[in-house]
Amino acid sequence: MKLIKKILLPALICFCSIILTYRAAFAIAENFFFDKLFYKKSAVYGYQSHDSNLLKYPNNQLIEKRITDLRLLTKADLNKDPHVLGVSSEDDYRIAIIGDSFVYGTGVKQAERFPELLEKKLNSYRKTQVFVLAQPGDGMLENYAKFLLAKENIDPDLFIIGLLHNDLLIDNSNKYPRQQTIYENLKQVCLQPEFKYSWPNYQASIQELIVDGFYPSSKSEYANICYFDKIIVDMTKNPVLFFSFHSNPSSYLPATNDETEQKSDAIVKQYSQIIKNHQGKIAYFDDRLQYQPVSHLENHPSVKTHQGYSDLLMKEIIENPQYHFLP
Repeated sequence: MKLIKKILLPALICFCSIILTYRAAFAIAENFFFDKLFYKKSAVYGYQSHDSNLLKYPNNQLIEKRITDLRLLTKADLNKDPHVLGVSSEDDYRIAIIGDSFVYGTGVKQAERFPELLEKKLNSYRKTQVFVLAQPGDGMLENYAKFLLAKENIDPDLFIIGLLHNDLLIDNSNKYPRQQTIYENLKQVCLQPEFKYSWPNYQASIQELIVDGFYPSSKSEYANICYFDKIIVDMTKNPVLFFSFHSNPSSYLPATNDETEQKSDAIVKQYSQIIKNHQGKIAYFDDRLQYQPVSHLENHPSVKTHQGYSDLLMKEIIENPQYHFLP
């Protein structure tokens, strides 16, 4: 027995040391060497081996788990079986969060995304289900297609629609059921020429993207902003909270005369005004949260920023009676 104890104790100490060393090494790698070890390499952080529609491919299990709701939603529409989505009870408060890579959580683990954090926080007040309907690259056309699918197959108590500068660009990838029909119908009522941009342009800086791509798509001479207007008209007939990942330009004075800042603000003002014109509710990222990216190369929001998003949305949902969350 003494011999066993003499063997087990050092073995246990050694095992614990290995575990602690691994965790310490992983934390150091994640926080200081993310760009070298994880960026665009690890499925843990949402990176896939291809850059197009995730629904077209069998993905790594971690990626599949991340897009579970999206995958099931398209299956529900094809099968006309809403039960496949796992809506457990009519008493549950159901939220569909729709967006692109910011909602998908590129650069952070699935459990660290703001939709998961929001669901956990809201469940402390009331049983809540949050459906995450997002993949990288989705714009307003894709988001509208997902909105209509969710309306028919989930019937959420609340939609949260993420808004970014690049949402007005159209790539017409036809990712979702009836997306092409939606697009053709919009072109019938918006007769302006459509602004087209070579997207994605991985060589361009964010400044170039804003000035040459995102900003022109918001100008009234192009059909893109008209599409957005028609989509918002329909969305605002439902319980919708639009969530801008950009700050509210009217809440501060421009710090500089920089062209990029001015055009960035102009885009947000343009889509904000359209939403307000149709009595829509919009929440903005709060500058006091101090946006932090994942890393030097990975400019998507960090874990801390996702936590800020979840806090902001929880406060809005709980305190605003129009969402009917609390009795």
